Amino acid sequence: MSSNRLTTILLSATLFLGSDLLSIPSTAISAEPTSTVMKIDSSTNEMLYALHYAIIPGILFSETGSRFFNDLFTGNTAPFREIVEGPLGKEYASGMTFTSVHKNSYDLVLISFPQPRFEALSLHAALVKKDGKYRYITLEDFSDIAKNGSKTILAELTADNSHKNLGAKNYDTKESFLNELDKFLNL
Repeated sequence: MSSNRLTTILLSATLFLGSDLLSIPSTAISAEPTSTVMKIDSSTNEMLYALHYAIIPGILFSETGSRFFNDLFTGNTAPFREIVEGPLGKEYASGMTFTSVHKNSYDLVLISFPQPRFEALSLHAALVKKDGKYRYITLEDFSDIAKNGSKTILAELTADNSHKNLGAKNYDTKESFLNELDKFLNL
């Protein structure tokens, strides 16, 4: 995909979120979107990568981040799914699941993505709100090149666009990721 197309996708997502799209009740959005099923090719891979590592954290760390987080946390996922559906198709957008978790010291929205199409995509991403600040922590698909049983990498993307590798993990389930997050966030 050309950098112009990627820029257009990122700009479109930002413009949509800058508008009142997130304030539209989910019942006001059409139940039958018209997008076609996602085709897997190199440009789709780039769009998936952009969604996981640029668009979602970009929105979370922007001035609309609080509204974005609150909408997802309260179950208003339809506007975000609609944004995702545009470039990636109905199958991918409807395959994402959202889980809200409230703990004493933090709130989080766990996004579980459909099966990754290539290594390094996130299986799950946690949008975390703790002490009034947001964090974006991912569990990324990983090939076990060291042959030590690792399946995934725990990582964090920061507001300044840095990517911190927090270590190889030998699990890939949502439940294990949530347990790891609870320990990690309560240190």
